Amino acid sequence: MLYKSPNKKNRINYKDKPIFKSDVEGEELWSFDKEKKEVTVYYHQEPHIPIAVYKALVKSAISTIESKEEIEPFRLTIQWLLNPDHSQSVINPVPLWWTFVPGPRPINGVSTFIFRRRASVMVVPYAIAIFGFGNSFFQFIVPSHFDANKKMNLEIPFFPFPFECPDLWPFGEPQFSLMDLSGTEKIKREFPLKYTYSEIF
Repeated sequence: MLYKSPNKKNRINYKDKPIFKSDVEGEELWSFDKEKKEVTVYYHQEPHIPIAVYKALVKSAISTIESKEEIEPFRLTIQWLLNPDHSQSVINPVPLWWTFVPGPRPINGVSTFIFRRRASVMVVPYAIAIFGFGNSFFQFIVPSHFDANKKMNLEIPFFPFPFECPDLWPFGEPQFSLMDLSGTEKIKREFPLKYTYSEIF
């Protein structure tokens, strides 16, 4: 896998041993901490509208539901997805739990999960989805009208993933973060991610 900076002057080739190349000294998009044996890479995000990203995730999650009975709780959510006005939302705040696993694409293919709460439990969201691909797992609420006007416990822990084994983390342990996708304006930003290493060649 090859990653290039927006100006094409920095490249990282993720092979068995990642290769860092920069055409301009002093403008690298990474920094090394030789004492901790860590490298921090400052990736960039393409311009995007956070709430539109969330709606795309919710749409993808609902599209995997085949049962008419199971789709009914999301009837109003589907109407919201079809509304181009991003200022109108059915959920606030809009949390996205992100797990990043360092290394050359440790997740093969695409993994999708949707969890529905038990009928006897009313203090958590009706449904939560998890998507995994590449280096990331994204966990998010799939809003339902069953959640309307109820106080929900948003202190939801990260779900366990099928790679919880230190032997599968040669480039560092998974990193966890919580993002807010409630924004309605276009943004772009960089985000730092850390990798560990044993030696530099």
